[in-house]
Amino acid sequence: MKRLTLILGILLFATAGGFSQQEGKEYKVRKSIPVTGNGSWDNLVFDNLTQRIFVTHENCVQVIDLKTGKEVGIINHTPGAHAISLSRELGKGFISAGNIDSVIVFDLTTLRIKARIPTGKNPGPLLFDQFSQRVFAFNAIGHSVTVIDADSNKVIKTIPVHGVPSAAVADNSGSIYIGLENLGMVEQLDAVSFKIKGMFPLGPDKHPSAMALDKGNDNVLIGCTGSNELVVLNITSSQVVATVPIGMHCDGVCFMPASRDVFTSNGEGSITVIHQEAPFNFSKQQTLITKRGAHTITCDYASQTLYLPTAKYDDVKKEYERNSFQLMVVSK
Repeated sequence: MKRLTLILGILLFATAGGFSQQEGKEYKVRKSIPVTGNGSWDNLVFDNLTQRIFVTHENCVQVIDLKTGKEVGIINHTPGAHAISLSRELGKGFISAGNIDSVIVFDLTTLRIKARIPTGKNPGPLLFDQFSQRVFAFNAIGHSVTVIDADSNKVIKTIPVHGVPSAAVADNSGSIYIGLENLGMVEQLDAVSFKIKGMFPLGPDKHPSAMALDKGNDNVLIGCTGSNELVVLNITSSQVVATVPIGMHCDGVCFMPASRDVFTSNGEGSITVIHQEAPFNFSKQQTLITKRGAHTITCDYASQTLYLPTAKYDDVKKEYERNSFQLMVVSK
């Protein structure tokens, strides 16, 4: 009897330990960092060198020092700020300002605006491509891409695309992948010659709204509204190799190569955590409840921490509360 009790005790301990280890593997909302001001928000970017977050907020970009959790600067006069991209080597940052059809250039040290560059209609997604040393602004209403020399701040070319560009990612080897929201397609653009190298259909119900890159396996990871899926497009084979259900209103995707985890930020108030078991094998691991409106995301790859902007939503009044803007911090 004592032997049976001992065995049962060992099994229970092992089972409890297994549950504890499993629980320890899950991501959690660790805290929220309050940020001043009101108004809508969109994308944000993490600067690894300074440990700062740049987050768009209505007509400005706010800079948060993650070491102190305090706002350390603000870039004003960025009407309809959508996205931010940084070039450490040039000491510059770039902001797409949709309300004035411009890309705004600022100094990364002083945060002062250095230039305003005209683009096509309503620039949204924005990226600095290290390979070509160019900035690409994707114009939603203009159905075009404005290409800017990152050093001289001069427009090089405006390239028409076949639909509404809603997301983009660079492979830093000469290709830009552009999600066309209204067509359910991805367009591949040569960052040097500006020629369209390929068109990849995803499906008529799949509207790409956010993208990340698994460069090692030539996979583009695409958050799609409409179907509410993560779609994995393999560029080598030109095929969709996996789809995984995600939450509604996704507007951000992150991929952490070290852990092989993919995250989609869903505006409904959740993060879908997906693990890459093999190059083309993905499985949903967790649905983490966040807050309504937390639809965009950025990652600190070194600490495997996620950051999402949102505000407190009043379910009775059906609106976001004033002075409740915040950055949510998520980690294991």
